[in-house]
Amino acid sequence: MIHRAPGVAGQACNWRRLQLGLSVFVSVGMDMTAWNRTRDFVYRVPVGLLGDGGSSAYCFARASAYNITIGSGQLSNLSQAFTNWHDVDVATNGSGACSNTLQGSSGGAPDAAAIGYWGSLLPAIAYARDHAATGATAAFGRLTSASNWTAVAVSDWASSAVWGIVPRQP
Repeated sequence: MIHRAPGVAGQACNWRRLQLGLSVFVSVGMDMTAWNRTRDFVYRVPVGLLGDGGSSAYCFARASAYNITIGSGQLSNLSQAFTNWHDVDVATNGSGACSNTLQGSSGGAPDAAAIGYWGSLLPAIAYARDHAATGATAAFGRLTSASNWTAVAVSDWASSAVWGIVPRQP
């Protein structure tokens, strides 16, 4: 795998967000204040990848990128990372227009969601929405309103789902 420096494997990070979301189910009787602050902080990533439609947003249709570029040089700490999601999007994907059609190929293709990157993003945004993370409901709405959302929805979830987690109904 080729990494563009400085970058992170965004889809692998979604696994970590899934773990933080699941943790609420094993926390009975524990003081979860610090844990919840950490969880809420990392929920900014799936929400950020799914954009907010504004000029400083990441294009939600490109959220299946395996690697994302988070800064313009070697970073010694995260304070040197880009300060908005639009800069991450442009550094990762170029400056193309954002459409309402989910993009990606191979593991990032919408029709490969059950075993691919769109599928690994679903648990992260599902738990973010369930835990009322800022912007998560709107981000999930953008995702499910994409013109080709049905490709994700009908992916082979029944026989090969890696993550089959969706938000609870309100």
